[in-house]
Amino acid sequence: MRDKGTGRGAWLGGGIACSAGLSVVVLLLLLLQAPMSVAKPASVGEPAFDRPAQAGHRASVTEWSLRQVDAEGWQTVFSETFESGVGSSWTVTNTSKLDGGQAGWVTSTFMSTSGDWSAWCGTVGGGGLYTDSMDTWLVSDPIDLGELGDHVWDAEVRFDLWLDASYGAGAQAAGLGTQSIQRVSSLPRSGDWFGWGVLTDVTDLESGRWAYVSGKTAGWARGSLPLDAFLPLTDAPAGSVRIVFRFVSDDDGEVGRGAFVDDVVLQVDYGYKVALPLVVREPPMTPTLSSRLQNASFEEGWYDVAIGQVPNEWEWHWVDGETLPGSDDPARAPETRVLPREQLPPYERDLFILDGTYCVKVFKSYAPIYAALSQDLSGLKVGRRYRLSAPVYLDVFNWEGGKVAPDDPSAARVRLGAGPTGATWRDEEAISYGPWWDGDSVADFYLAYNDYDLEFTATDAEMTVYVEVFAKWGLENNGFFMDDFKLFLLP
Repeated sequence: MRDKGTGRGAWLGGGIACSAGLSVVVLLLLLLQAPMSVAKPASVGEPAFDRPAQAGHRASVTEWSLRQVDAEGWQTVFSETFESGVGSSWTVTNTSKLDGGQAGWVTSTFMSTSGDWSAWCGTVGGGGLYTDSMDTWLVSDPIDLGELGDHVWDAEVRFDLWLDASYGAGAQAAGLGTQSIQRVSSLPRSGDWFGWGVLTDVTDLESGRWAYVSGKTAGWARGSLPLDAFLPLTDAPAGSVRIVFRFVSDDDGEVGRGAFVDDVVLQVDYGYKVALPLVVREPPMTPTLSSRLQNASFEEGWYDVAIGQVPNEWEWHWVDGETLPGSDDPARAPETRVLPREQLPPYERDLFILDGTYCVKVFKSYAPIYAALSQDLSGLKVGRRYRLSAPVYLDVFNWEGGKVAPDDPSAARVRLGAGPTGATWRDEEAISYGPWWDGDSVADFYLAYNDYDLEFTATDAEMTVYVEVFAKWGLENNGFFMDDFKLFLLP
């Protein structure tokens, strides 16, 4: 599922809902991202679908069949592609209030990421659209995490999502080029919304904190649900969980294609068997890497937006048309790439790529740019200190038979920030920023890689980190390369 050349569209959010017996709720917001094979839009109107899933329909009572793997590292122990329909491993609970037609979760050939089918929340006979007043749930059979063994270090569920839903009146969307997605932590009173989570109590479908998304993705997007809180190696008790997808629409008369879900995968990390030598002294305490920074070296694919490519698990923000402080001309939307090693000249491959075979580039010629790469983190330890380290190469120059760095030490700048998930980018009151680095504070600033660090205290288990770049003059090239980001948990 690591298709590095696919079109994807949006950042999404997810959550874990626990019963009263577990009381622990984990809310994760992802910058979505999903592999897209060839999307198969129907040439006319309505998707092909199987029989509609009626309220309470269940094809069987078979639990998810997990296979225990005698291996190391991350392993896939279950996958669902919906090629056999919505049935044996799922229950559809339909509380829709409809004037007519049949609506709910069925399978469709209109859009998929593998095979020919995906799960679709739509209306049979509705011309390929969902309808007003829908409220339908797709709930998996119990997943007994105890079947995975006692030596599982981590586990997560991943799935692919394509969304075309109408906003409610007055909804404020977060515009991301061809994307338009809004996310919230609880179900609003108006608008059409898709949400997901993990339940431990199927009799209480609305328990816990949920995240919902609304709007239109520019392509397939990926969501993920961490299950580490339910594993034997954690403090929380292990047990059975259920994956849940929900689609809700209001009665405003505005509808769309709806939500498509495909390639639901459960992966577990069995760790690595390492023989440690006996030591006679204790090493000094050093910072430890946090596992919560995803796709930190940009090796795990990308999705597409209006300005180019976004590495999976990340999101780009940018300014277009605004004259920034210190600039004479309006900033323009940059171009972004996730560059493989083979697309770089041989003499630049080891210069720009620090780890693996990919790096990120953001650039623009003859115009100022201001952009930020962000990621939503989860599982942080509240009250603990973290250090975000972001290597950035300042490829800012005019060409005079070779690259000539600007004389102005503040022609380009780099800054890092951390804040609550859901904060508006550039909100100085909500986001805790470090200082701007430029040629005055960094000796070899231009045409060089430097590690830019930010230390912050986790005020919540879920936070967002930002890596910002700013070039205020319209030079021949305003470019920034990035690779091998790290997040450290400090002692």
